[in-house]
Amino acid sequence: MSEKSTCKNRRILNDSRHICLFGVGVSVQDCYRQLVLAFGREPDFLCDNDPGKWGNEFLGIKCIAPDELRQLGEQTAVVITIRKYEEIYRQLSNMGLKNIFVACFDQGYDIVGAIKRLG
Repeated sequence: MSEKSTCKNRRILNDSRHICLFGVGVSVQDCYRQLVLAFGREPDFLCDNDPGKWGNEFLGIKCIAPDELRQLGEQTAVVITIRKYEEIYRQLSNMGLKNIFVACFDQGYDIVGAIKRLG
């Protein structure tokens, strides 16, 4: 990824009213500090398709339902934090969200290689 696109991605993340991590699993828990460093700020929300996680806090952050995420709309940047992100990307796009990113995890465990914009 070029330095120019990295700066643009960081600007979008910084200018977004909210940042939401989609996918509350092992990767987000193991790499949380790296993700925060990459964004330059803490996320405002977590989101997951598992209803058992909605309303609970993970890492001190509330997990919301996808419908709540939809209501936040274009003021929110969403970072998908699961390795098989394609289906989640389609789901978020169909919800009308525009600023969708994916956390790219390196081959090694617990390493964030990049944050890339999708779409």
